Amino acid sequence: MPELPEVEIMTRNLRGWLGGQSLCDVELNDPAVLREGAVEMLGEQPRVRRVFRRAKYSCIEFEDHTLVLHFRMTGKVIRWPWDPARHRIRFQMVSAGIRVGFSDTRRLGEAWLVPKASVDAFFEARNLGPDAWPDRREGAWWAERFSRKRGPVKPALLDQACVAGIGNIAASEICWRAGISPRRTCPTLTVGDWDVIAKHTVAFMSETIAAEASEEIVYVNAGGANPFDVYGREGEPCPTCGSVLSRFSQSGRSTFFCEACQR
Repeated sequence: MPELPEVEIMTRNLRGWLGGQSLCDVELNDPAVLREGAVEMLGEQPRVRRVFRRAKYSCIEFEDHTLVLHFRMTGKVIRWPWDPARHRIRFQMVSAGIRVGFSDTRRLGEAWLVPKASVDAFFEARNLGPDAWPDRREGAWWAERFSRKRGPVKPALLDQACVAGIGNIAASEICWRAGISPRRTCPTLTVGDWDVIAKHTVAFMSETIAAEASEEIVYVNAGGANPFDVYGREGEPCPTCGSVLSRFSQSGRSTFFCEACQR
């Protein structure tokens, strides 16, 4: 599933393929993907001004509008060749001839064409907190962001209003790296605990981006190789202590952890 590292990689790919103030043809192959706006608002061969990421969204900024992409579970951007039945939006660079498609097997992804002046308001309406990466913030900052949380830390990390970009996979990995039980409640965490979480959040994101970087993301839940230390590894030995890794459900999501390392 696309989390912040995967979206960052795809945003970088888009920047390389579509960036450079280039003219671009935009074709909407699946009208259901566009939840707001119409591609006609872009005009003929609009110029791509910049490509950037916000939380788990990739954004393509044109002259007057920004196309915001949310990949959900199986969405991704890929270069030609692709499966025509699965690409929902097509981009073609006029001068370079590069063709890029928004592919989405389960058709759960979404897109919005937002006036450029309204992009900040668009994200504010989704109640997104500051991005979890790349800035390394101190434990006191994290403690303040999660000060209203009373439940277990692992589900709390998924609250995009507190810190944006951490998904279910990252939350399990971060808690394991930090040596903190996913069952620990937020009020029991010290500023020092949050500082360790902060350190491992940035490290996990950076390492995952470096490890997964490629022209096409292959999600672990869609048959891709599992590059993670604990996620999806129930019954396997812990990389640190050798104890058997466990899995249980929290807030409807699978949590993977080591009982010995994360007391």
